[in-house]
Amino acid sequence: MLLQIKIGPIQKVLIHMDILNLKQRQQWILNNRVTPVKGSELHKVIKRLENNRLMIRNGYYCIYNNIEYEINSDLDGNTLIITEDKTKIDSSFIDEYNSGVYSKNVDKKQIEELYKIHTLGKIENLEVNVENELEDCYIVGTSSLEIAKKLGLERCDKYYHQGKVLKKDIVITEEKTKIK
Repeated sequence: MLLQIKIGPIQKVLIHMDILNLKQRQQWILNNRVTPVKGSELHKVIKRLENNRLMIRNGYYCIYNNIEYEINSDLDGNTLIITEDKTKIDSSFIDEYNSGVYSKNVDKKQIEELYKIHTLGKIENLEVNVENELEDCYIVGTSSLEIAKKLGLERCDKYYHQGKVLKKDIVITEEKTKIK
């Protein structure tokens, strides 16, 4: 089931209900409209949209203690969960470089769910990667020369093209792929 939420005249967010687990589904109340439970993922997305900022997420994420974190590993093979959100941390997290990025070494067995998120954009039925958000536009990219020419994107690498697209001209979606 695909759920589309529209906030304001321009911004939309698409949520694939069927990829949510039972616990995540219980955070939503559906009665011809969606009312998110405060603190749920949908509530966070709506708050970001209301603030006119949609956080672009590309990479690996996990659920640890019912909270979503970015996940990575260090050179020693340790599994690290990472966040900049101080509301998600406790005394076991460290800010190793005093940069506002907090990390914690965790056991892989403690990870409840692991997935990859890729932010995509559609412009006139052309699909592009969404890499960053600026005040009035998104930075998008593609390895397709045909799409790059149609959108006027500039070559930035041997096989990759990048450029800016106005927010009003693009529909943003997140693709979430579970990892076993």
